[in-house]
Amino acid sequence: MPRNRFLQIWRYLHFVNNEDSSINKENKLWKVQNILDYINKRFRAAYHPRRELSIDESMLKFKGRLGIKQYIKSKPVKWEIKLFTIVESHTGYVLNLLPYVGKRVKTAVSKTIQIVLDVGKHYLNKGHRFFTDNYYTSIELMTKLEEQNTLSCGTVNQNRSGLPKDAKKTCAFVKSLKRGDSLKRMKGRMLAVTWRDTRIVNVLCNVPGYLGDGAVRRRDRKGAQIIINRPSAIELYNSFMGGGDLSNQRVSSYRRHMKSLTWYLQVFFHILQLSGVQAYLLHKEMNPGKSNNQFGFFLELIDGLVAGRSFIRKHHASSSRPATDIRLNRELEHSLIKHETQSKCAVHTRRVDTICMWCL
Repeated sequence: MPRNRFLQIWRYLHFVNNEDSSINKENKLWKVQNILDYINKRFRAAYHPRRELSIDESMLKFKGRLGIKQYIKSKPVKWEIKLFTIVESHTGYVLNLLPYVGKRVKTAVSKTIQIVLDVGKHYLNKGHRFFTDNYYTSIELMTKLEEQNTLSCGTVNQNRSGLPKDAKKTCAFVKSLKRGDSLKRMKGRMLAVTWRDTRIVNVLCNVPGYLGDGAVRRRDRKGAQIIINRPSAIELYNSFMGGGDLSNQRVSSYRRHMKSLTWYLQVFFHILQLSGVQAYLLHKEMNPGKSNNQFGFFLELIDGLVAGRSFIRKHHASSSRPATDIRLNRELEHSLIKHETQSKCAVHTRRVDTICMWCL
């Protein structure tokens, strides 16, 4: 495709009719809402996930003017559009995307609980297990999920309501814990674990069968390898919480490097890149014995998309030179005559409208 043609399409790339009166423009995502609805539906239809799912976020770099962008001081990229995701823990396959749109209307539950219920609504009451980080995890969330036949596990902040008082950092017993030591408290099916590694880690879990301890390799201050105890609930969390990071890593490996101050184009191209990663994951699931990396798959995907639909500008072949015995024959009367079209002169770069009557 010629560069000018590409820039023309890029300039007018749009996903909704701005003059359509039926569009709810109070929705801050109205410019891409139809794209999001369609792609989420296709993601879910294309793949049936395993039992373990993780709730996470994807950050989309954007520094232009936009009401829903977030400033996160601790991040390398300060200004971002946040996308809440539910991801299969084993593969990193994204099942649903929910962009952050600012403050929500007050609901009966907290905003973090509502986010989990909204992004994971298609996978409740199906026997799945949700894994969350300390931004979401609370006793109230786990109770709400359990009411919908969904067990969960996640790290938790110590200031969450309902946690045992003797499991907090300020407790003298917790301060006395040595590396590898843990404290466990249980109420009903809810297990609260406090474990000291290099720092204190708190986990809530209502998945049965994880009361015991395992072992993990670590290094001490001198660099020597040691083995310390690790609660099974924390091992469970570590095993299945990395799906979101896996997805983000794959998308960022071949991220599009093209600046744009148009926010909906940034969202669209992120979805386009994510769709390529999703296709690669489906390809791996369907062809487990085939060795093909992500980059190689992308090249095959591009070839398949443009095959037979791309074009190359045709260049008119230059007229063949006359035979040498004619061109160098001085007995012939070489003289110029007018020609209907201009052509390139054989001597210099100018185009002329004359041609030799013998050297046609």
